[in-house]
Amino acid sequence: MRRIPETVSATLSPWLDTSEQDYGRDGLRGRCLGPLVDFDLVGLPWDTAPDPPKSGNASGSATPVCVKRSRTRCVLALDVKDPIGRPVRVYAKRCRVRNGLRRLVSIGRAGKCRREWDLGWRLLERGIPTALPLLWAEKRAAGGMMTENYLVTLGLENALPFRALWNEVRGSDSERRFWIEQLGRFVRRTHDAGFAHDDLSTSHIFLGQEKREKDDPPRFCSIDLDGGRLGDKVGPFRRTHNFFQVFRSLPRRSVGPEERRVFFDAYSEGAWDERRVRAIERQIDRIRRWKRIAWVFKPRKWF
Repeated sequence: MRRIPETVSATLSPWLDTSEQDYGRDGLRGRCLGPLVDFDLVGLPWDTAPDPPKSGNASGSATPVCVKRSRTRCVLALDVKDPIGRPVRVYAKRCRVRNGLRRLVSIGRAGKCRREWDLGWRLLERGIPTALPLLWAEKRAAGGMMTENYLVTLGLENALPFRALWNEVRGSDSERRFWIEQLGRFVRRTHDAGFAHDDLSTSHIFLGQEKREKDDPPRFCSIDLDGGRLGDKVGPFRRTHNFFQVFRSLPRRSVGPEERRVFFDAYSEGAWDERRVRAIERQIDRIRRWKRIAWVFKPRKWF
């Protein structure tokens, strides 16, 4: 049984009362929470699942829907039964390794889904809310080369992406200030815990929509952890890189100098003066220029 602080464990019951087990079927090997030991990963409609209906996320539907697809990845949303028999939404991800060099490099190394499973549990143990990892599995060819790997996580109940919330409130000056301040405090909490997200887009930051007391802070949660780093502390560059990612993911017209200053004041608890903020803004501009230059040297991005 893993030790999860009460600040995050309350929303994950009854899954945390189950034990971890080995997962093995259809040539896959991995680990899972007990209720998913017989879960049929390979049999999911990875190549045929329809897109979600425009009216919502189709929660409660027996038919899996595809929420993300690329040449090597696919993410499905579907419902399963939780440990006490209630239907709950989960997200299943399949990553295929098609590049020959990447297959060679994968020998003796954990795959992306295994790393995301491990990182998810470590975040929860540090009290950082994230989607509960339920299962990881991988398939390897002769010699130990990875061919595909899978991850299943628990859906976030009554939550929506911060980007969606921002689109609803960006017409109100007071609400914009409130929510950008809350976002700054959340990013600081994750950094203080030693976690730097690899892609801190506001589409990867979710916000709980349950009713709360007047003085209770909003419930934030990070998802899509692949590439994230967890250590003793987050260095200056990774902090600034996360700032760049947050601002890049929001509509530029709704995040001007005033909103950015509110974010920095909340992040620093008012400790950063104007000179420090200007220095950080210059660093963000340098990262933006580096990203543009790097894009030029990626021909596959041109088309």
